[in-house]
Amino acid sequence: MRRAIATATVALAALQVGASAVACEIRMPPNWESKRARWIGSCHNGFAEGLGVVAYEGGKQNVTFYGRFTNGRFLRGALEEPARGIASLKTENDVVVYEYDRSDRVESIRTGADAASKVSKQLAKEGRAKEAEAYEAKARQMLDMVFKFNVP
Repeated sequence: MRRAIATATVALAALQVGASAVACEIRMPPNWESKRARWIGSCHNGFAEGLGVVAYEGGKQNVTFYGRFTNGRFLRGALEEPARGIASLKTENDVVVYEYDRSDRVESIRTGADAASKVSKQLAKEGRAKEAEAYEAKARQMLDMVFKFNVP
């Protein structure tokens, strides 16, 4: 059983590590939209690209997504909600779905860990040690979930 989440296009101010903020288009579920959102990762031709992190603050819920995007579209990764913990997600036909198959969950959580680790390394290169440590700790937490067979 999968729970689908409709997607919408959202233009975000991108916090690109090592670059100035630019408009970066990303497609995310409408219920995650809020006044304050940031993308930490690369933008290519105005779209979120590759591994990165989207943090939504304020509104009805604060969520952080760690994962892979291509051409502004979410592919796969981990979603963290303060009240619920970490869940695995992927896209099927432009619809974001929660994953229940064990191998899919493991792959998505690993992708989330890779995204957190990449952001951590980029921040460390910029001398932003505290932020880098927080993202690396999140990457370790996700890998622990995989290794302990404790994927939600």
